[in-house]
Amino acid sequence: DTQSLSSGWLHGFRSLGYFTEIWFTGKESAFDVFDRYQPDVVWIHSSDLTRDTVKAIIDDKEIKIVLFLSDWNGATEKEKEHVQTLSNNGHNIAFTTNFPDFAYHKGNPWKKLGVQTLPCLPAADTSQYYPVPHEDAHASDVSYIANYEAAKQENITNYIFPLLQDFNLKIYGYG
Repeated sequence: DTQSLSSGWLHGFRSLGYFTEIWFTGKESAFDVFDRYQPDVVWIHSSDLTRDTVKAIIDDKEIKIVLFLSDWNGATEKEKEHVQTLSNNGHNIAFTTNFPDFAYHKGNPWKKLGVQTLPCLPAADTSQYYPVPHEDAHASDVSYIANYEAAKQENITNYIFPLLQDFNLKIYGYG
């Protein structure tokens, strides 16, 4: 689920020494949160987008957004409109929890809004769900667990392999 995926990233970044904060979009205005924290990156699910959140993201030219998309059939028209607005303003790469073959498929309806979707299947926050003893052989800053398929080649080459320069990256899978 998206919450365990988000908490996994949150704990991962915290363990690397980054300041991270969870913000509940319905409780405080995006403008207030952005003014207080001046975030470099905002991770948000498309179902949590509001008009003021979209405007705050667009108004801050320096901010980066990591957007997780709802399944198209479950997304509201307002949600689709917010994603379209972000896409029109240069925030046009998003993650979907759909399987890779759908995320890359030209029939993917999000692509009609100009959004490039990248698959990011649900994951669990291992600090909450299954802490295990440390093993040096598996130690890494970033792990990529998936099969290497032709449909994934461009994204793996462009987004995963460059991480080798700055991080201890482990890649698990076949292909």
